[in-house]
Amino acid sequence: MWNSFNKRKFPRIEVACDVNVKEHNSPELISTKTENVGEGGVCLILDSAIAPFSRVDLKLDIGKLGEAPIECSGKIVWCIRSQVLHQKEVKYDTGVEFLDISPEDRDRVKKFIEEKVGV
Repeated sequence: MWNSFNKRKFPRIEVACDVNVKEHNSPELISTKTENVGEGGVCLILDSAIAPFSRVDLKLDIGKLGEAPIECSGKIVWCIRSQVLHQKEVKYDTGVEFLDISPEDRDRVKKFIEEKVGV
């Protein structure tokens, strides 16, 4: 994780949640995991780069049994190429800001984070 990016309005916790990502105007659905989650967005690990300022649709499963995934749009705010240690595999750490997230879903994310950090 890029610790230099941890000076945010909404702090994040390191947690792997299932997430589906789809760029607007693209039929391709990308299934991946989060690297971290915050009230304002997520960091994803992707196999290919998505350009900053691109819009995406997100379906985030925060692991609460019986609850529907959080669905909202997002904006790519940064994308950094990284190489998996001791492998030739290249991945992209990608920061996504939540857009159009309902107040109820933002509150679900906030409570999820609080539970994980024991607040």
